[in-house]
Amino acid sequence: MICARAIVALGLGGIMQTAAAQDLSWSEIERGRYLAIASNCVSCHTDLDHDGTPWAGGREMETPFGVIVTPNITSDDATGIGRWTRDDFWRALHEGRRRDGSYMYPAFPYTHFTRMPRQDVDAIYEYLRTIPPVEAHHVPEEELLLPLRERTTISA
Repeated sequence: MICARAIVALGLGGIMQTAAAQDLSWSEIERGRYLAIASNCVSCHTDLDHDGTPWAGGREMETPFGVIVTPNITSDDATGIGRWTRDDFWRALHEGRRRDGSYMYPAFPYTHFTRMPRQDVDAIYEYLRTIPPVEAHHVPEEELLLPLRERTTISA
């Protein structure tokens, strides 16, 4: 009888520790959700004109540089940020660089996020990871004016 009680107690202890860890993660995800909404990420990363899926990109944005198509920021591995790490996401928001290191120039307004603390950037990343992956059926190719289309020339 004592052995059974000990097993139950150990089992409940493990469950309680797991629940506490999940609550901590849930708290971070909820903060990320709040920050993503407050930052209005969905307005750029949703093609509202064509009833697009929220966060899946595809919005064609007219800019002084030309038309820019916004990317998918769902957790899809092939067309979203599913393969991105927290560091990749941080670099995007603080340095304006893609996962491969190339610049998101000229459209991504990363300068608006450079003062966002690492903890907040990580929370947004964790929230975006909870959004079901959506395979985007668009290719975000910009129709930029010359010389802006030549990123290496502009970055020098």
